[in-house]
Amino acid sequence: MKFTLLIFILLTNLIYAKTLDKVSIQFNWKYQFEFAGFIAAKEKGFYNDVNLEVEFKEYDLQTDIMYDVLNQKTTYGISNSNVVLDKSKIAPIVLLATYLQKSPLVLVTQPSIKHPNQLIGKTIMGGKDELKYSSIALLFSHFGINNINSGFNSNKYDLNDFIEGKVDAITAFRSNQLYELDKKGISYNIIDPIDYGFVVNALNLYTSKKEALENKNRTLKFIEATNKGWEYALNNSEEIVDILISKYKVEKSKEALLYEAKIIKELVMRDLYPIGKVSSDLGKRLLKQLIYSGAIDQNQKIEPIFFDNDFERNINDFFLTKSQRNYLENKKIINLCVDPDWYPIEYVKDKKLYGFTSDIVKLFQEQIQTKIDLVLTKDWNESLEAAKNRQCDIISGISADFEREKFLNFTQPLLSLPILMATQNDKPFIQDISLIKEKVGILKGHFALSYLKEKFPNIEWIEVSSMNIGLKLVERNEIYGFIDNSLVLSSTIQKEFANSLKIGYRFDIEDRISIGIRNDEPILYEIFNNLVNDLDEEKKQLFLNNWTKIVEQVGIFTSKEIVIFSIVITLFLFSLMFYQIKLKKLNKELEKLSSTDKLTGLNNRFEIDKKLILEKEKVNRNNKYSCSLILIDVDHFKKINDTLGHLAGDEILKEVSNLFINNFRKTDAIGRWGGEEFMIILPFTTKKQAEIVAENIRVAVENKIFSQKINDPVTISLGVGELLRNKTIEQTLYSIDKALYIAKEKGRNKIEVTS
Repeated sequence: MKFTLLIFILLTNLIYAKTLDKVSIQFNWKYQFEFAGFIAAKEKGFYNDVNLEVEFKEYDLQTDIMYDVLNQKTTYGISNSNVVLDKSKIAPIVLLATYLQKSPLVLVTQPSIKHPNQLIGKTIMGGKDELKYSSIALLFSHFGINNINSGFNSNKYDLNDFIEGKVDAITAFRSNQLYELDKKGISYNIIDPIDYGFVVNALNLYTSKKEALENKNRTLKFIEATNKGWEYALNNSEEIVDILISKYKVEKSKEALLYEAKIIKELVMRDLYPIGKVSSDLGKRLLKQLIYSGAIDQNQKIEPIFFDNDFERNINDFFLTKSQRNYLENKKIINLCVDPDWYPIEYVKDKKLYGFTSDIVKLFQEQIQTKIDLVLTKDWNESLEAAKNRQCDIISGISADFEREKFLNFTQPLLSLPILMATQNDKPFIQDISLIKEKVGILKGHFALSYLKEKFPNIEWIEVSSMNIGLKLVERNEIYGFIDNSLVLSSTIQKEFANSLKIGYRFDIEDRISIGIRNDEPILYEIFNNLVNDLDEEKKQLFLNNWTKIVEQVGIFTSKEIVIFSIVITLFLFSLMFYQIKLKKLNKELEKLSSTDKLTGLNNRFEIDKKLILEKEKVNRNNKYSCSLILIDVDHFKKINDTLGHLAGDEILKEVSNLFINNFRKTDAIGRWGGEEFMIILPFTTKKQAEIVAENIRVAVENKIFSQKINDPVTISLGVGELLRNKTIEQTLYSIDKALYIAKEKGRNKIEVTS
C-alpha cells in the first residue's frame, strides 16, 4: 500500500513537472541582492504557482544578453538602461518592468580625478553594456571621451586593478563595489552621471517582441510572479541574504549583502512607485539623449514598446468582429492616399511615406494585420481626386467638409490644430485681418477655403499646389501670407524659412485632422474609426515628437531632474566612537544632498515627485484647496551650450535658478525637472493666479542681464496647470507638458495654460 502510494506521488509529480512552462532569464551580473526579487520568486514557489519553471543564468564578460534574448537563447534579459541598442538602432525588445527607479551605476575614479574632462587619456574598466549604452556612456559622449583618446577595457573586470592603480576609473554600483572599497579603506572619487543631467533607472527586465507577442499570458505571469518576489524580498531581506549565501554560493559577507539590501530598498522607491513600474517618460528622455549623443541614427523612427495590460490590444490583437475579419481577409490590401508635401504630418520621399501619419499607418497595419499600400500622387489635389474616384480606400491627414462628405466618411480627429497665417518677418502682427486687401495663399482643395472666402471677401485667395510653393511666394513678397495649420507652418518655417518668415495671424477655426474612408465600404469605416478611438494621447504625442525634433530643438540636458543619491557607509561593530560621530554627521549632509540638485541647489526631480504626491493628497481631501503647477523650459538651450560651451550653460542655469528662488514664496516648491526644465509647485494657488505668476517670471527672465555674453536674450517657455481631484498626477503633468510644447510651438517666450 505504501509502495503504491509512493508510486502515485511520483507519477503525480512527474505529470505536474511536465505542465511547467520552461523559461530562462539572463542576469547582467553575478548573483547578489540586486536580483533578490527573482530569487525570492523562485525559492518561495511564486513561479511554480503560475506554472513556470525558471532557469537563472549568471553573467560573464563574454555574454551578449541582447543577442541571446533576440535569438531565443534566453527568454528574458536584464539591462541597466530602459532602451537597448543594436548597432545604432533600437533593438526590437519589449520593456516588461523596472525594479530600480534610480540607477546605482557610477564611475569610481582615482582621488585626483574629480571631473569627467580629466578622464581623457586615462584607462577605464567596465562591462560592455556599461561602457556603450548606459548613463556612463552618455556622460562619455557628452564630454568627448572615446576609445581613440582614452583606454577602455571591457574584457576584464577586477576591482583589485583599481585598488592597485592599474586603471584610473572603474564602473561600480553604489550598492556593491563601494562597500568593498570603504571596507578596505581605499580612497576614491565618484563621478555620477546624474550630476550631469543623465537620469536613468536600472534593473530593467525585457524580452523580445516576438516572445511578448506570441506568449503574452506567459509574459504577464512572469512579471506578476517576479513583482511578488520583489515584494517578499524587500520585506524579508535577511532570509534572502541567507539563501544567497547558502544556496547560490555568493562569496560576500552577510554584512555586505545586508548593506546592499538596504541600498536596493531605497533605489526601488516603493513610497513613490509600484514595484516594477515602467517610466515611459524616462524612456523618451533617454531616447533624446541617445540621439543627441550620436548613439542612435537621427533618421530612425523610434518608439520604445512597453508591456502592460494593454499590450495585446495596442500592438497585436486589436479587437475585430467576425465580419470585420472576413472583410479584411477578402480585401487583402488597403490603398492609402496622402498629401505628398505636408511636413511633418506626412510627406513622400523616394516613393515612401514619412511623417506623423507614417507612424500611425504602421501601427494600424500591425494591429489589423492587413497591408496598407501607398498610392503615389503628385500633390494634394490629385490625392483628393483619387479618393473621389475610389482609387484609394482611405486618405489620411484630412479634415471634413461638405463636399468631401459626398464620397468619404471621417474618423474622430487625430489632431486638432489652429489655422495660422505665415507672413514675412518685417510685416507687423495683424490685429484685424478683415482690413487686409492683398493676396493670400492657401493649398488647393483646402477644407477651409470656402469658409475663408465667405468670411473675408476682401482678400484675394491664391490657390497653390503645395505648401512649399506658397511659402516661397510669401518669401518673394508675391503674396502677403500663406494659410495652414500651426504644426505644419511652424515646423516648415523653422526648418526652411527661419530667417524670412514668421507667424502673423491666428484664425478662429481649427484643422481637425482625421482619416477619410471611402463611404461605400462601411465596415472599413468601422475598423478605422475604432483604431483611431483606441489610439491613446501618449502614443500620438510620441509619434509627433518623432517628427518635430527640429521644432523642439532639444537641449543637451534632456533628462529628468538631476539627483545625488545618499551613500550610507555601514558602521562596523568595532568602529571607534569618533568615526561613528563623524559618519552620522556625514549622513545628515548626504540626506540633504539626496533631495537637492547639485548644480542649482534646487529640489531635485525625486524630491519634487514627493511634494507632488503630498499636494495631490491635499487636493483630494479638501475641495476648496487649490494647487497649481508651472513647467518651465529655457528656450534654445542647446544653442547656448553649442555656442558658449557647457560650463557657460551651467552658469546660466544657476542664474535662472537664483532668479526663481528670489521671485517665489517660501511655501512654493522649486525644482529642477530635467536638464533645462524646471517645475514650480504653487500651493493655495488657482490656475488663473498661476498664469499671472508665470507671466511675471517670464518677464523677469526676459529682462535679466546674465553674466555670460549672449547675443540673444535668454527666455523661457511655460506650461501652466492645476492639480484636480478627477485627474491623476500623471494626467496633469501630461497636460502641462503638452501646454509647454504648444508654447514652444508658438515661438517660445510664451505661456500656455491647460484647458
